Amino acid sequence: MDSDQFLLRIDALALDASIGIYPQERAQRQLVLADLELVFSAVSAAWSDEISHTIDYDEVLACVNELIASRHFNLLETLAQRMLDVVQERFPVERMMVTLSKPAASGSTRRISVTKAMAPRKIRRWGRTTRQVLCTADAEASAWQARSAVHLLFRRFGCNFVGWIVLFFFSGFGKHDLDRRFLRLAKP
Repeated sequence: MDSDQFLLRIDALALDASIGIYPQERAQRQLVLADLELVFSAVSAAWSDEISHTIDYDEVLACVNELIASRHFNLLETLAQRMLDVVQERFPVERMMVTLSKPAASGSTRRISVTKAMAPRKIRRWGRTTRQVLCTADAEASAWQARSAVHLLFRRFGCNFVGWIVLFFFSGFGKHDLDRRFLRLAKP
Protein backbone atom coordinates (compact mmCIF):
# COMPACT_ATOMS: atom_id res chain seq x y z
CA MET A 1 0.00 0.00 0.00
CA ASP A 2 1.31 3.46 -0.89
CA SER A 3 1.64 6.20 1.70
CA ASP A 4 -1.37 8.08 0.29
CA GLN A 5 -3.66 5.03 0.28
CA PHE A 6 -6.15 3.95 2.91
CA LEU A 7 -7.70 0.57 3.66
CA LEU A 8 -11.41 0.42 4.45
CA ARG A 9 -12.26 -2.91 6.06
CA ILE A 10 -15.85 -4.08 6.61
CA ASP A 11 -15.92 -7.27 8.68
CA ALA A 12 -18.75 -9.80 9.06
CA LEU A 13 -21.43 -7.83 7.23
CA ALA A 14 -24.58 -9.92 7.71
CA LEU A 15 -26.58 -10.23 4.48
CA ASP A 16 -29.92 -11.96 4.03
CA ALA A 17 -29.36 -13.45 0.57
CA SER A 18 -31.23 -15.64 -1.84
CA ILE A 19 -28.38 -17.96 -2.77
CA GLY A 20 -27.83 -21.62 -3.54
CA ILE A 21 -28.47 -24.35 -6.09
CA TYR A 22 -30.35 -26.88 -3.95
CA PRO A 23 -34.15 -26.71 -3.52
CA GLN A 24 -33.90 -26.21 0.25
CA GLU A 25 -31.55 -23.25 -0.34
CA ARG A 26 -33.88 -21.71 -2.93
CA ALA A 27 -36.89 -22.05 -0.60
CA GLN A 28 -35.68 -19.46 1.90
CA ARG A 29 -33.12 -16.71 2.21
CA GLN A 30 -29.84 -17.52 3.96
CA LEU A 31 -27.33 -15.68 6.07
CA VAL A 32 -24.19 -14.75 4.15
CA LEU A 33 -21.33 -13.01 5.94
CA ALA A 34 -19.24 -10.62 3.85
CA ASP A 35 -15.78 -9.26 4.60
CA LEU A 36 -14.71 -6.43 2.30
CA GLU A 37 -11.35 -4.69 1.99
CA LEU A 38 -11.12 -1.58 -0.20
CA VAL A 39 -7.84 0.20 -0.91
CA PHE A 40 -8.24 3.78 -2.13
CA SER A 41 -6.54 7.16 -2.12
CA ALA A 42 -7.99 9.75 0.23
CA VAL A 43 -5.23 12.25 0.86
CA SER A 44 -7.64 15.18 0.77
CA ALA A 45 -9.86 13.51 3.41
CA ALA A 46 -6.93 13.26 5.79
CA TRP A 47 -6.39 17.01 5.48
CA SER A 48 -9.97 18.24 5.30
CA ASP A 49 -11.73 15.86 7.73
CA GLU A 50 -14.72 15.85 5.33
CA ILE A 51 -16.71 12.70 4.49
CA SER A 52 -17.18 13.99 0.95
CA HIS A 53 -13.45 13.48 0.29
CA THR A 54 -13.42 9.76 1.01
CA ILE A 55 -15.46 6.61 0.45
CA ASP A 56 -18.51 6.68 2.71
CA TYR A 57 -18.88 3.16 4.09
CA ASP A 58 -22.64 3.69 4.50
CA GLU A 59 -22.85 4.13 0.73
CA VAL A 60 -20.81 0.94 0.22
CA LEU A 61 -23.16 -0.96 2.55
CA ALA A 62 -26.21 0.39 0.71
CA CYS A 63 -24.66 -0.60 -2.63
CA VAL A 64 -24.02 -4.18 -1.43
CA ASN A 65 -27.48 -4.51 0.13
CA GLU A 66 -29.05 -3.26 -3.11
CA LEU A 67 -27.17 -5.94 -5.05
CA ILE A 68 -28.25 -8.68 -2.63
CA ALA A 69 -31.90 -7.65 -2.88
CA SER A 70 -31.83 -7.47 -6.68
CA ARG A 71 -31.82 -11.20 -7.57
CA HIS A 72 -31.11 -14.82 -6.71
CA PHE A 73 -27.52 -16.05 -6.97
CA ASN A 74 -26.65 -19.72 -7.48
CA LEU A 75 -23.01 -19.52 -6.41
CA LEU A 76 -20.96 -17.59 -3.87
CA GLU A 77 -18.39 -17.09 -6.63
CA THR A 78 -20.91 -15.23 -8.79
CA LEU A 79 -22.03 -13.05 -5.89
CA ALA A 80 -18.41 -12.22 -5.00
CA GLN A 81 -17.64 -11.17 -8.59
CA ARG A 82 -20.80 -9.04 -8.81
CA MET A 83 -19.88 -7.31 -5.55
CA LEU A 84 -16.45 -6.48 -6.91
CA ASP A 85 -17.96 -5.17 -10.15
CA VAL A 86 -20.62 -3.01 -8.48
CA VAL A 87 -18.31 -1.46 -5.88
CA GLN A 88 -15.55 -0.85 -8.45
CA GLU A 89 -18.08 0.80 -10.76
CA ARG A 90 -19.43 3.19 -8.10
CA PHE A 91 -16.33 4.00 -6.05
CA PRO A 92 -12.71 4.88 -6.93
CA VAL A 93 -11.08 1.81 -5.40
CA GLU A 94 -7.62 0.81 -6.54
CA ARG A 95 -7.74 -2.69 -5.05
CA MET A 96 -10.49 -4.70 -3.41
CA MET A 97 -11.02 -8.10 -1.86
CA VAL A 98 -14.27 -9.74 -0.78
CA THR A 99 -14.76 -12.92 1.27
CA LEU A 100 -18.24 -14.46 1.43
CA SER A 101 -19.17 -17.11 3.99
CA LYS A 102 -22.25 -19.29 4.33
CA PRO A 103 -22.38 -20.44 7.97
CA ALA A 104 -25.30 -22.83 7.41
CA ALA A 105 -23.99 -24.43 4.19
CA SER A 106 -22.92 -27.70 5.81
CA GLY A 107 -23.64 -29.28 9.17
CA SER A 108 -20.12 -30.66 9.50
CA THR A 109 -18.25 -27.33 9.13
CA ARG A 110 -18.40 -23.97 10.82
CA ARG A 111 -18.77 -22.20 7.47
CA ILE A 112 -17.97 -22.39 3.75
CA SER A 113 -16.30 -19.33 2.24
CA VAL A 114 -15.04 -17.94 -1.07
CA THR A 115 -12.54 -15.11 -1.50
CA LYS A 116 -12.14 -13.02 -4.65
CA ALA A 117 -9.68 -10.17 -5.16
CA MET A 118 -9.81 -7.46 -7.78
CA ALA A 119 -6.58 -7.04 -9.70
CA PRO A 120 -4.73 -3.86 -8.75
CA ARG A 121 -5.95 -0.98 -10.87
CA LYS A 122 -3.48 1.77 -11.57
CA ILE A 123 -5.22 5.09 -12.15
CA ARG A 124 -3.60 6.57 -15.20
CA ARG A 125 -3.28 10.31 -15.02
CA TRP A 126 -4.17 11.25 -18.62
CA GLY A 127 -5.28 7.94 -20.06
CA ARG A 128 -8.73 6.59 -20.73
CA THR A 129 -9.56 6.41 -17.02
CA THR A 130 -9.21 10.17 -16.51
CA ARG A 131 -11.40 10.94 -19.52
CA GLN A 132 -14.07 8.54 -18.25
CA VAL A 133 -14.11 10.21 -14.84
CA LEU A 134 -14.37 13.66 -16.38
CA CYS A 135 -17.08 12.66 -18.88
CA THR A 136 -19.24 10.99 -16.26
CA ALA A 137 -19.30 14.27 -14.32
CA ASP A 138 -21.54 15.56 -17.13
CA ALA A 139 -23.57 12.39 -17.70
CA GLU A 140 -24.38 11.75 -14.04
CA ALA A 141 -23.65 15.16 -12.51
CA SER A 142 -22.36 13.14 -9.60
CA ALA A 143 -20.56 14.99 -6.85
CA TRP A 144 -18.31 11.98 -6.15
CA GLN A 145 -17.11 11.77 -9.74
CA ALA A 146 -16.47 15.50 -9.90
CA ARG A 147 -14.40 15.27 -6.70
CA SER A 148 -12.50 12.33 -8.18
CA ALA A 149 -11.68 14.38 -11.25
CA VAL A 150 -10.38 17.26 -9.11
CA HIS A 151 -8.38 14.75 -7.05
CA LEU A 152 -6.77 13.38 -10.23
CA LEU A 153 -5.89 16.92 -11.31
CA PHE A 154 -4.46 17.62 -7.86
CA ARG A 155 -2.28 14.49 -8.01
CA ARG A 156 -1.08 15.42 -11.50
CA PHE A 157 -0.43 19.14 -11.17
CA GLY A 158 -0.36 20.00 -7.47
CA CYS A 159 -2.12 22.50 -5.29
CA ASN A 160 -1.61 25.69 -7.33
CA PHE A 161 -3.16 24.23 -10.47
CA VAL A 162 -6.15 22.84 -8.60
CA GLY A 163 -6.73 26.18 -6.90
CA TRP A 164 -6.71 27.84 -10.33
CA ILE A 165 -9.17 25.27 -11.68
CA VAL A 166 -11.55 25.77 -8.75
CA LEU A 167 -11.48 29.56 -9.23
CA PHE A 168 -11.93 29.15 -12.99
CA PHE A 169 -14.91 26.80 -12.67
CA PHE A 170 -16.73 28.51 -9.83
CA SER A 171 -16.33 32.15 -10.80
CA GLY A 172 -19.96 32.87 -11.62
CA PHE A 173 -20.70 29.87 -13.81
CA GLY A 174 -23.61 27.50 -13.30
CA LYS A 175 -23.42 23.72 -12.92
CA HIS A 176 -24.01 23.08 -16.61
CA ASP A 177 -21.18 25.41 -17.60
CA LEU A 178 -18.92 23.50 -15.21
CA ASP A 179 -19.93 20.18 -16.79
CA ARG A 180 -19.27 21.49 -20.30
CA ARG A 181 -15.81 22.66 -19.24
CA PHE A 182 -15.06 19.19 -17.82
CA LEU A 183 -16.09 17.71 -21.15
CA ARG A 184 -13.80 20.05 -23.06
CA LEU A 185 -10.88 18.97 -20.87
CA ALA A 186 -11.82 15.32 -21.29
CA LYS A 187 -11.85 15.15 -25.08
CA PRO A 188 -8.99 13.06 -26.49
